Amino acid sequence: MLRTFIILVPLLFSIHSPACSAATDTISAGEALPKDEKLVSRNGRFALGFFHPDTDSKFFPRHTLKHWYLGIWFDKIPVLTPIWIANRENPIVGHHRVTKLTIASDGNLAIFNQATRSTVWSTHASITAKKTMVVLQDNGNLILRDASNSSNVLWQSFDYPTDVMLIGAKFGLDKVTGLNRVIVSKKSLADPAAGLYCLELDPTGANQYVLEFCNSSIVYWSTGEWNGQFFNSIPEMSGRTLFDFKFINNNQEKYFVFNLLEKDLITVCFLDISGQMKQLLWLENKQEWATIYTLPKDLCDIYATCGPFTVCNSNALQVCDCIKGFSVRSPKDWELEDRAGGCIRNTPLDCGTKNQSRTATTDKFYSLPGIGLPTEANIIEAARTADQCALACQNNCSCTAYSYGRRNSCKQDTSDDDHAAYFPVQVANELLEGDVRSLLDNKLLDDVNLDEAERISKVACWCVQENESNRPTMGEVVQILEGSIENFTVSNQNSTEAKSEPFRPRSVTFVQTTASPAPTSSMIVPSQSRFGQGFEIGLAFPARCHQKIFPLGGVQSENQCASKTERHLTPG
Repeated sequence: MLRTFIILVPLLFSIHSPACSAATDTISAGEALPKDEKLVSRNGRFALGFFHPDTDSKFFPRHTLKHWYLGIWFDKIPVLTPIWIANRENPIVGHHRVTKLTIASDGNLAIFNQATRSTVWSTHASITAKKTMVVLQDNGNLILRDASNSSNVLWQSFDYPTDVMLIGAKFGLDKVTGLNRVIVSKKSLADPAAGLYCLELDPTGANQYVLEFCNSSIVYWSTGEWNGQFFNSIPEMSGRTLFDFKFINNNQEKYFVFNLLEKDLITVCFLDISGQMKQLLWLENKQEWATIYTLPKDLCDIYATCGPFTVCNSNALQVCDCIKGFSVRSPKDWELEDRAGGCIRNTPLDCGTKNQSRTATTDKFYSLPGIGLPTEANIIEAARTADQCALACQNNCSCTAYSYGRRNSCKQDTSDDDHAAYFPVQVANELLEGDVRSLLDNKLLDDVNLDEAERISKVACWCVQENESNRPTMGEVVQILEGSIENFTVSNQNSTEAKSEPFRPRSVTFVQTTASPAPTSSMIVPSQSRFGQGFEIGLAFPARCHQKIFPLGGVQSENQCASKTERHLTPG
């Protein structure tokens, strides 16, 4: 939807496309569109017809019945990419040869199954016109209108989007009818039914859009409010872009709409299965899609994107992985990018079986660094030590994990594994040790002024402090980089503690297991701030116990550490 400066990545859509065309853009009363034909808009840009997702996989036997859907796609490219699906929740299974799209006796457009003599899908519009007709417009909008009055539109596909924000379509609220247009992700690559994530106008009334966990109050990203030119959290919308953006708010409606300035380009903006918004651009010379923008940029910022009992690591070849002692619940679903099932325990817990209490079992906890519990975790004020915190969780069979340390902070992984440290914390630690060279790429060592590198690193650490009042002004930053200010220290006026050991608040997360020994309570790791935007320098935090009880089990992360080198534990 924005500037085309993001790394281009090809995207594959494995879907069967019909080969025949009805050579028309219209269905009139008494006419029908069979399964093997399609409507094509007058400009040849869009097509409407039946298709089925490809189930050619080791997880699908050859005799698996195909699921057929009615959809609209780009007709001029070889990779079939649906931008709208009529019956996403009600596929046609087994009777596709006797299925047709027609105008029903009540004037509505309907998918009719002749074998079962049933209606699979209908527009369900209130119609008083004697005759109706269907037209696939040049902008990809499918309309049902009065046959004798072209301006009397009775229903349109633009009002019922699936997982795609369509160019030229109003995306928002009709204040008169109450129609609220919401984008909902697909369930998987093989199932276009409604998935886990939604994009809609902020329900609070703010002039912004939010990405949220559907049917919940969990918002994991927002556009920021409209400022008259662009949404505040998407400054890339300003300046020269591929689109013309408009946000309208009056007594009758409130919506966002964007139009393509380069009419020959083919692009699509959709809400991915993972919960990430993606803007794709068709590369004609390569005959493939390229991802030009994503929101949020880091996949691990998305709530529950990997499913229960998983860890999200944006830098890993496989972003989603099971935590220790767990395995993927459904490899078939994971191959189709549906990770809602997450992972399951390899060994059941003793607690809760045979009326045993936690203290009478062999269940133990093992440490899981680099993970944070959510802000809504229960705080056990009476627990003053790590052992007391562990005992509080151990005495409750519904508690599957605990954290002892600073509230609302992420835990940095300092173990000797393959996961890199959170870079801002690493920079600060190396500055304390006086080892700036270790931060540099080996290719740059001979060409870098170490004094300048140290100055830049100090400024960076100063600028990302969690407390905004402790950050430098832009004028101070310029003076430091220019060398006008030679000696400066990063401090916090609210702290009464010594500043010599700034990155050592106590914080670690423990996950229950039956196989690992109990962790030591003396483990010390650096603390990171929410969303990976900063950290506190020179502060000491009192130890507090955080206990989270999960009805289904699992450790939940609020995605507090958005750094691509950070790992996130997904909810259960």
